[in-house]
Amino acid sequence: MRTGIACLALCASVAAAGSVWAKDLPDACGDDSVHFHVTTQRNQPLPDPLPGQARVVFIESVDRDFCLGCNPITTRIAIDGTWVGANNDHSYFVSDVAPGTHHICADWQRLVDLKVYVDTFTAEAGKTYFYLVRVTDRSEGRDEKRTDQKIRLYQLGDSQGRFLLKDADLATSTVYR
Repeated sequence: MRTGIACLALCASVAAAGSVWAKDLPDACGDDSVHFHVTTQRNQPLPDPLPGQARVVFIESVDRDFCLGCNPITTRIAIDGTWVGANNDHSYFVSDVAPGTHHICADWQRLVDLKVYVDTFTAEAGKTYFYLVRVTDRSEGRDEKRTDQKIRLYQLGDSQGRFLLKDADLATSTVYR
């Protein structure tokens, strides 16, 4: 009987601990249970936006210390509260949006600590907008503890965005939960 009560208490404490890890994301982000698997392809041309739409290009750039055995950093992007895709390390993906004001959320997928950045922009039909998704993952000291982890969005000009695309792979993402 005592073993059963102890087991029940342990299970309850583990369940409570899991809720501490849950993220409280801003409204611009999507459902936190949605995650992406990302594959990349080299040398893919940037297509034109769909008629009557604007194209948004998200280019991920990672500033990271050497990290033997570390997984690639995956960032997911939401527009107006819905995840639209993800990047893996130095890659990019595109999303078409209707003209008007939109809210963007960039999130470091699967990181326990909340690493989110939000922005707002106004899209015009036929135009292409470039965003740099800048991820920093640095450590200090010999213990290799990660002390500087952050994500930022920067809107780029057309020339700078197209220049950065030359060294980035096209990311294709599929959803999993």
